Amino acid sequence: MAQVEIGRAARERRRLELLEEAFRQIRIFCHDFSQPLMVLSGYLELINSAPPDDEKYPRDSQIEGLEREIQRLGSIYHKLRDTVMHCRKQMELTDTLPPG
Repeated sequence: MAQVEIGRAARERRRLELLEEAFRQIRIFCHDFSQPLMVLSGYLELINSAPPDDEKYPRDSQIEGLEREIQRLGSIYHKLRDTVMHCRKQMELTDTLPPG
């Protein structure tokens, strides 16, 4: 009986270690993902601040496409970040439950 409990505890500990590693990787991804998003936003701001008659900066559907993609990347980033936070809270709740 004690051996069964030891095995169950070891499996649960391993499962939690794997989840923690997955969450660590996702946090790294979120950080890395946010960097190009900020750069794209900065470049778009520069393009939008150029004089309207400056032919060096296109003011057509390309800019609109950039804006759409930046919004899309932002949405993906926030969904992933929110999922990580939710999963982490669930793990913390699981850790506080009594055995059984």
